[in-house]
Order: sequence, then C-alpha cells, then structure tokens
Amino acid sequence: MTFPDDFFEDEVREGFFITSMMKRCWAAQLQILEDVDALCAKYNIKYFGDCGTLLGAIRHGGYIPWDDDLDICMLREDYELFLKHAGELPGNYSILNWWEDEDWIDAFTRVVNTTCVRFDEDFLSYYHGFPYSVGIDIFVLDYMYEDTVKENERQARAKMYMNVANSITDDVSSCASVKSLIKSIETACNVKFDRSRSIRKQLYRLVDKAMTEVDRADASKVCLTAVWLEHHSCFWEKKYCDRVMRVPYECTTLQVPVCYDAILKAHYGDYMKVNRSGGLHEYPYYKKQEVVLTEEYGWKSWDYQWDKDELTLASRIREEKNLRKKLITEKIHKFEALISSAPDIYGDIRPEIEKLKLEIEKPNSRTEVVFLTLGPEYWKNFSHFWDMENSKPDTDVYVIPISYFDTALNGDATRSHYVTEGYEIPVTTYEEYNIGQRQPKRIYIQCPYDDMNPGMTVHPLFYSSELLKYTDELIYVPMYDMEDFEPTDQKSAFGLNFIAKMPVLLHADTIYVPTERLKEEYVRALVEFSNGDTDESFWNEKIHVEDYRHDASDKNDHSKTKKTILYYTDVAPIALNGTKSLDKIRSSLSLLKESSGRLNVIWCVSENMKSVLNSKDCPDGKKLYEDYLGISREFNNEGWGTFTEHISSDQLEDIDAYAGNPSPYAHILSYHKKPVMILKEYDE
Repeated sequence: MTFPDDFFEDEVREGFFITSMMKRCWAAQLQILEDVDALCAKYNIKYFGDCGTLLGAIRHGGYIPWDDDLDICMLREDYELFLKHAGELPGNYSILNWWEDEDWIDAFTRVVNTTCVRFDEDFLSYYHGFPYSVGIDIFVLDYMYEDTVKENERQARAKMYMNVANSITDDVSSCASVKSLIKSIETACNVKFDRSRSIRKQLYRLVDKAMTEVDRADASKVCLTAVWLEHHSCFWEKKYCDRVMRVPYECTTLQVPVCYDAILKAHYGDYMKVNRSGGLHEYPYYKKQEVVLTEEYGWKSWDYQWDKDELTLASRIREEKNLRKKLITEKIHKFEALISSAPDIYGDIRPEIEKLKLEIEKPNSRTEVVFLTLGPEYWKNFSHFWDMENSKPDTDVYVIPISYFDTALNGDATRSHYVTEGYEIPVTTYEEYNIGQRQPKRIYIQCPYDDMNPGMTVHPLFYSSELLKYTDELIYVPMYDMEDFEPTDQKSAFGLNFIAKMPVLLHADTIYVPTERLKEEYVRALVEFSNGDTDESFWNEKIHVEDYRHDASDKNDHSKTKKTILYYTDVAPIALNGTKSLDKIRSSLSLLKESSGRLNVIWCVSENMKSVLNSKDCPDGKKLYEDYLGISREFNNEGWGTFTEHISSDQLEDIDAYAGNPSPYAHILSYHKKPVMILKEYDE
C-alpha cells in the first residue's frame, strides 16, 4: 500500500489536530484491512465498512479526523466463513473474540497484528512505522424475528447471558451468589451448564445461539449484534446489505453498502451533522501502550522532557553574547590605543580591528526581520505578521523557506522537502541570507518540534534553541490551525497537549495564538507540563492573542460576476431507485440551466458510476448506465455547465453553494459555512 509523501505529517483537518503517530495508526489499520480484504475476496466473503468508518467514508472521504479505529461488518454466514479461514492471514495476526481470548468481553471480533510493542525493522516497515498493537473490529449482523415480542425477548435473553458472563470468573464454585445465579439461569432458560468447563464460555455460546435462532430466509431485518445487545438499537432491512460498492477512503478504497444512507440513518439519524463526543474508549486507544513503552524504555524517543533550564536558555545565550561583545570592544580599544602610541610599530593590526568590529557592528542601521517557513501551504499564518513587519519604513523583511524532513521513529531522516515556489511574496534562499552573520532583530518560526516529533524535523541549524543565538527576539506562530474546543473535548485536548509541550514553547520570547480559548488551553497544558516550575502568570505574559488566521471563506468575492454552485450526483440513488433518480437528475439540471445566466454550474458525479451500475449485482444497471450517459452527453453538448468526476481542494475553495446527494464535498463546504442543500433521491 502506497501513501502520499505528506501523509504521515501532523495535520489539522476541520480544526482538529491529528498527530503523525495517529497517521501511522491509520496506515497500519488500512494495511490490516488490505490483508483482510484479500482473504475475503479469495472466499467470496462479503463485508463493508460500518459505524464510524462508514460515516467517515461517506461524510469525510476517509477517517473521521477524531476517530482512531476501523470498523467493518459481515452477515452471520460471512462472519463464520471468515473465522473458518482467518488462520490463512499472515502469521503475526491474532483473532480476539470470546472463543480465542479468555479476557475478551465484547460481542465482536478484532483482528490484531501483534500483542506487544514492536520495533523490529520488518514489522515497522510493513505497518508503516506504527510500533503498537493495532487491529480492525469486525461486527456481525444477525437476522431478526418478524414478531417484535419474540425479538425483544431474544435480545433481553442474549444480553442477560452476556452481562452475566462478563461479570463472573471461570471459578464460580467458591461464590455462593454466583452459583445461585447460574442455577436460576438454568431453571428460567431451560439450559444446563457443565460445571467442569468454563461457565463464561458456555454463556457466550448461549449468546451466539440466541442470536442465530433466525434463519436468513425467515427474516426481513438484520441487527448489528454488538450494538443491538447493548443498546437495543442499530437494525435495518436485510436487503440493505445485498449490494456493496467501493468508495474513496484516504489513499485507498473501502467497500460500503449501496444503501449507506439508510444504514447511517439507523446509526446516527442526521449523519451529516457533526458530533465529536462519540467513541467508546479513551483517545487515542493506544495510550495505555504508550505507558508500557515509557515504563520499559524510560520514555519515548520523541517525548520532550521538562527541563527548567530551557526556560532561561534565551537569557543565558544573550548574556554570553553581551559578554563576548564587551570583551571584543575592550580588545578593540586596546588595539586602537597601541596604534595611537606607536603607529609605525602597530599599524599592521588595523585589519584585525576591522574584523573584530564586524563581529559586533551591523553593516547598516535598518532593522532586519526573518520569517522561516516550511512551505507555501504553511505560509498563511505568517501572512498577517509579514504585512505588519513589511509596513514599517525602517524594516527589511526576508522570507526564507527552509527544508524539513520526514523521519523514522528513531529520528533518522527518510525524505526531505524544500519548496521555494508557490509563494505570493518574494522569498530569499538560506544560502543568500546568512542568519549567523546578519543577526536579524526578530526571527519568526512556525515549526515547534526541533527533533521531538516521530514524523518530521528540521535541520539542526533551525532548531529553536540554535536560533536564539542569532536574534534579539524569537517569535513562534503555530503552523497548524486548531479550532477552539470545549474543556470536555478530550480528543482535541490530547492534540493540543502534544503540540504545546514542545521545545519552541520554552525557547520563544513571544508566542502568538489566534483566540483566547486556545490561549487558555496552551497555558493549562504548559503549567501542567512544568511540574510546578511555572504558573499561569508566567505563560500569560509570554503567550499573546492575535487573530492572524485567514480563512478561505474570507476571500473577497465581490469581484466575481457569477456565483458557483456544485451539483453532486452519487451513484447509490441511481442503483437503488433506477429511473426515478435519473428523472430527479434531469429535473435538477433543468432548474440549474434556467439559472445558468447568473450561476456557474459544476455537475460532479461519483467516480464509481460506471463500476457500480455495470456490476452483476445491479439490476438493469447497464441500461441505467446508458441512460445516465445520455443525460451527461446532453449536458456536455449544451455547454452551459462544467462536468467532472472530481473536485480538488483548490477548486472547492471557489464553490459558493452546494446541492445534491450527501458527500465529503457537502461536508467540507458546510464546515466552511457555505450553503448546502441535500436533495431527495427522487421526487414523489
């Protein structure tokens, strides 16, 4: 599996900070999915993404930014076939469920790639640098009784078995209350337990027996067993599982049900509405494994440790600079005195005096300011300060792109990035401007890490600790645009804690953040980090609020003669509703054509239109595809709009409104507060 060059860098999506380690986690999960997918293809086992993974595919085009796991589901018969052949997965995989793991209590199966932290080269290479145990969850779909009373009784009975199993140990003979409970279950449910064998396992088998009571042929509905047992929710029509299709998911594709809309509504209701509070485990899930790693190795190699001396590094460096300047000045005075006393003898040392003067005197009196940027995509947070500095008549401003490097967990550089093109302002190369000699008054930096990140670093010459030697003021403006978040949002707090506890926060003279709320969180994180060596007043004096962010939605659109609307058509409604959805497309395009004099219309269709409609699982699909082609040909021939199968992120910035089926485009535009209208799949 191949990932884009920048995939493993820290990133902000929708205001949420995603660490490089989480990116490695996602990549490892996708690698496991690829192996599971190959096994399923070999034995014709049907599966599809579900829960947050399905939601991420449809709404985000990949992972939900604040999600850290991957979920798929299978109908009972596919699930049992998968378990039968699971031993054919690569040898390092383990299957965790009630039957394979004595401590497992959940009503689903997890496929994991290891049971311990691993740093061996082959493992890290295959799982994209992720050292922790990672897996994907497989949920089973069971068939339901048509009789609601019988179904509710079955659900309650199975849940009771599961709850009792999860609450007892294998040795029940010494506990009178447990013995009584087991006896009462035998009486009430007409079952018999073998006391010489694991009672827990027998209870779990009763759960499975209860959930498999209904045959496929006798059912019209299915339920997601794990959620149905626990919450009496998540069930839908059996026919919704009949057909699957592949959709984009990060840098690969994911199988999803063609009836994703109905299934997501069964899970979440209005699934296009964002709710970050979801999730049933601590974020990130591998947090406990990090604790194990810390206990075994002392700390992670990319963990920045608090050092009170780092707080005074700037003042110590500048004291040394002042002392050196004083000593050089005294030396110059001595040399000049010698020349005055005996010019014929000491005249030859004049060049030495000039060299010494160059060390302490700048060639001109103008103020020089330097911005060290990692690339055009990171420049926007500097733009406000560049405007401010550039407006000062006595100041010369230099923008210097610097290299950054992708790194392995051991800190080795694996790939370099150096971009000097694409800026809207003049740039200077670091070869043209010698920071050590020029000693600029102020240096602005945006990389917080130095060498304390598992995914990226800069050259040691540009570490914050090194730059203190060359400037009177080191100013840090974060390269990432995190959103404000509530104190209860622990997932966002995790990301900020990670990025706040870094070297530049201790070294910089001045730190800028865009909102008071984020400043509060930075201060909280740094006071906690300092182990009592600092208080809120210390960081409040150092961290300043400046609204420097420039959002794409703030662009001046007054010069545009026409607004641009994106009309999106997904293949699923056509595959499900046939000609009714095609008629809806025709009527929508007709309305848009009437407005084309004042609107730029872009009609975007899903990239899998051909593959889904021409698949063997799509009734009348070939005719539907031909009819669709006829509509698209007519649209292109008339020439009043633009047809495409993909919208880039740059193109999306120029979209003013959206209409059509649910999609990641709709979600992103809604996030940027653009009007979004989700249309019906067909007109009644």
